Amino acid sequence: MRIESISLQGFKSFGEKTRIEFVPGINAVIGPNGSGKSNVIEAIRWATHTARVRELRAGNATELIFHGSQGKSSLGLAEVMLELSGLHRSHLPERLNLARRVYRDGDTEQELLGKNVLVRDIQNALRGSGLGPGGLAAIGQGEVSGVVTADSKTLLGYLEEAAGLSALTHREKQTLDRLVEVERHLEQLELVAAGVRERTEQLNREAETARKHTQYTQELQQLQDAVQWAKHQTLTQELQDLQVQEENLQGSVQQTAADLREVQAKQEELRLTLQAAGVERAEYESTLRLIKNAEERVRDTEKYLELLQLDQQNLLSEMEVLEALAPVEKPTADPVQIEASLRSLKIRLQSAERRLQASENELKQAYAQAQEAAREEAQNATLQEEASKLQALVEQETANLKATEEQLVAVRGLLSVTEEQYRTTLESFETARKNLQVAKSDLSRANNEKAPLERELKRLEVVLNSYARYGEGSRNALNSDIEGIVGSVADCLNVPEEYETAITAALGRRLEQVVVQNAQVAQEIIEHLKRAGGRATFLPLDLIKSRVRPDSRLLTERGVLGYAHNKCPSDPPLISEHLLGDTLMVQDHPTAIRIARNHAQRPRLVTLDGEVIEATGAVTGGKLKDSGLTVLADQRRYHDLQDELDDLDRKADKARKQERSIEESLKKLEDQVRELRLKHQQEKGQEAVLERTLTQAGARRDTLQSQLRSVHSRMHESSGTERFTGVQVLEDTITQIRQEIEVLRAQEQQFTADLHGIREQHTAHQHHQQEMQRLAANREKYQRLQGQIQGYLLNLDNHQRELAAHQSKLASLSRPELLPLEKEYKQLSEQHAAQTRKIAELQRTLENTRLNLARKETQRQELGEVKAPEVLPEGDARRWTGRIQTLERLLMELGAINALAEQEHEHESRRLQTMEKDIQDTRGAIQQIRDALRDLRQDIHSKLFLAFERVKTAFSNYAQELLGGLGELQLEQDENGKPTGMGMVVQPRSKRTRNIHLLSAGERTMVGLAFLFALSEAPEDQRGLPIAILDEVDAPLDEANIRRFTHFLKLLASKGSQFILVTHQKATMEIAHALWGVTTDAKGVSRTFSIKNSDIETFVQ
Repeated sequence: MRIESISLQGFKSFGEKTRIEFVPGINAVIGPNGSGKSNVIEAIRWATHTARVRELRAGNATELIFHGSQGKSSLGLAEVMLELSGLHRSHLPERLNLARRVYRDGDTEQELLGKNVLVRDIQNALRGSGLGPGGLAAIGQGEVSGVVTADSKTLLGYLEEAAGLSALTHREKQTLDRLVEVERHLEQLELVAAGVRERTEQLNREAETARKHTQYTQELQQLQDAVQWAKHQTLTQELQDLQVQEENLQGSVQQTAADLREVQAKQEELRLTLQAAGVERAEYESTLRLIKNAEERVRDTEKYLELLQLDQQNLLSEMEVLEALAPVEKPTADPVQIEASLRSLKIRLQSAERRLQASENELKQAYAQAQEAAREEAQNATLQEEASKLQALVEQETANLKATEEQLVAVRGLLSVTEEQYRTTLESFETARKNLQVAKSDLSRANNEKAPLERELKRLEVVLNSYARYGEGSRNALNSDIEGIVGSVADCLNVPEEYETAITAALGRRLEQVVVQNAQVAQEIIEHLKRAGGRATFLPLDLIKSRVRPDSRLLTERGVLGYAHNKCPSDPPLISEHLLGDTLMVQDHPTAIRIARNHAQRPRLVTLDGEVIEATGAVTGGKLKDSGLTVLADQRRYHDLQDELDDLDRKADKARKQERSIEESLKKLEDQVRELRLKHQQEKGQEAVLERTLTQAGARRDTLQSQLRSVHSRMHESSGTERFTGVQVLEDTITQIRQEIEVLRAQEQQFTADLHGIREQHTAHQHHQQEMQRLAANREKYQRLQGQIQGYLLNLDNHQRELAAHQSKLASLSRPELLPLEKEYKQLSEQHAAQTRKIAELQRTLENTRLNLARKETQRQELGEVKAPEVLPEGDARRWTGRIQTLERLLMELGAINALAEQEHEHESRRLQTMEKDIQDTRGAIQQIRDALRDLRQDIHSKLFLAFERVKTAFSNYAQELLGGLGELQLEQDENGKPTGMGMVVQPRSKRTRNIHLLSAGERTMVGLAFLFALSEAPEDQRGLPIAILDEVDAPLDEANIRRFTHFLKLLASKGSQFILVTHQKATMEIAHALWGVTTDAKGVSRTFSIKNSDIETFVQ
């Protein structure tokens, strides 16, 4: 077998897909340190499942995935594919493709021939090739020395794998498992057969009971028939007696009924008389009530008629007033048109007044120009007066300008404050919006972080609850669900993270011990483990004792941390006091040594790094297995995850509250921003108005100042103005305008008077219309009242006539006396009641007699036609009844009867015979499996002994050639001669030591290589080592040993072995048939390149 090629993608430093093809013979992988060349060997070991993740320099499987580098992002999976050839298996093709992948979430996949398979499928396919379980074909960096220092059982496993016996050994294990399964099946079958046998005996007893039940039932039926015949005879006699009694009662009832009818006739006659008198008296009283009601209706009608007549009189007076109103005509003119004409006239009047003002101004200027030459002094006085006026106007405009400027300053101050408030509020709004985004981001981040933590918490919960990391016995005990289990020691302890290593070293496998309530619970679990498998140690709380022996002197020593049971308490406390009460925790190993030397009487010492010094002086240290540590770490991680999830929940709640608070603040700030924006716009408008006012006032002041300067300049100028000739024209124009204004004002007064009159006419007309409408409504109301009065007058007349009729009828009626008649009727009623009760009593007796007669008749009918028994049992009916009760009691004691008991007994008997035959066959099969297992073991042992002799001889020779000394392999056997291990004894040249551990690194490497090369002689056909994958095994060798090493490489390669080497040695490169270089590019990704065979020597030089 050899490896044709390997493809890597995302595995460690290989960030891109890389394919390496290997040739038969020697393949060397070279490159600088850190380039990733050892990752090629580790990829082969990982893909073939010959190394655990920790042996590949990784904490877990996901750390094998390419983590990314500068310019290259991380990948989501790591994949390694191998192509093998020359397996020579009947169930496998000549070429074998296998692949293994790991994803970022921790999921893994294995493929064999393109199909997803289990790990054991790949291991079974590679058994005997050196790459299977226990094979030594792949040796990692620095592991060659570990081969020779391995325990004897591991060395024997290397021999079995090299000799091709691992498949047979695996088959032996499968056969043994099958044997255990068949024996368990036989045990279950025997248990079922015992149940069937017991069931058969039970059915036999049930069949006997069924036979007794039949006998008792027949006798009971005979007795019940005799009792029925006796009952029939008795019922016949009772029926005859009841018929005679019925005839006597019927005669008595008929006589009493005749007397009752005579009393009823008298009572009916008196009732009719009494009824006639009652009717007459009722008519008299009814007429009195009718008279009273008629009088009340007459009074009510008269009263309401008086009210209606009063309302009619008032309404008539109001109608007379309304009818006396003079009519008002509707005005023809429209006040809207008059108002429009009046507005147009006012506009014309204002225009004429403005023209008059302008003309008068022009006239004044004309007068001034015309008289300027003659009135120079007067003009100067006038100019002086005008200048004074202008000066006053300038001062007034200046004051107005100043006031406007002060108002503008005040408005701008308010505007500045508003802008500052607006800016501050807007900044607060933006800050709140950003805080809202931050709060939402925090909430989203908390929710996103929560999901993976919850998945990890669930995974840890499943691992901890299933006790998957525990041994078989402890796991089965803790999962047995037997009441009284407290938990494992690890469950009960509370170990801080910094003390996990120390507690793991101090307790070791005792972390898996099971804490129970009492010894009885422990006994129940032990019985359970005998059935389920495994062994475990239990700590019953009623048996274990506290082992605390405090020594205060030790606590004052430097480097002492305290007693372990105080640092790591338990629930219940007795657990830690029992297991850790005599354990003192110290800082480091030197501290422990110092305390051990200074105190002869001292407790057990444990350091934070895991070294343990027993009270006896024994020291334990080294690398800890990770089982217990992982359990404690998982528990701590579980609680840490719970705390982290609680913290995330608090953060999420805080973020939600903050989000709601910020949203409310945003709404308020948004309203404030809207109000401030509106206020800012209003103040801006005021500012613009004041600025326009200020500009206009400034312009007016400038104009006045310009006029004032012009007046001052004219006051000093000589009068040279020409006479103005248009004064007459202006005067005529002014006269015309004034006349026009007078006409317009007269028209305005006329229009105003007309508009006022028309409005009064409209008001009077509307008032008259309203009064006329009220008059019409009053007339309708008057007509309704008139009709109501006529109706009530008619009703009053009817009521008065009805009252006179009732009074006349009452005069014709008399009031009869009813008391004597009622007394006589009462006496007859009492006689009638007495006769009725007597008849009822006789009829009740008659009915009871008839009921008894019917009941007896029914009972006789229910009995049917009872024939007299041919032979009556001995005794009378009373004795027969007693026997019937006895038989019923016996049948009751028999209980439920299985009517099919005999048939089921026959069926179960046949089934039992079949099962007993199956048990015999199973026992025969077990014996056959045991014989086959014995033969297989003999075959394995014989082949193993032969392989051992071949490897032993070859190891002795190779050790002599490689080490220059002696090398010997020793086979360890049990009392039955079964190989249990293999030892190795080596004595280098010129040395007396035979201890492997005292050899140098180079010597151990040569011994390991000698053992590896010797294993190639293990197969019967001695085909040699099929493949060897070595990672820098030649690193500790000197030049001479390297030459010996390369000699053996060439020798074994010539026999067909394939070598894949990682090396830095020039001599090893020289003998390679193919060189693959590994380097790292600028992105930190491993790259490969191949060197042709013809170029190897040039490359090495």
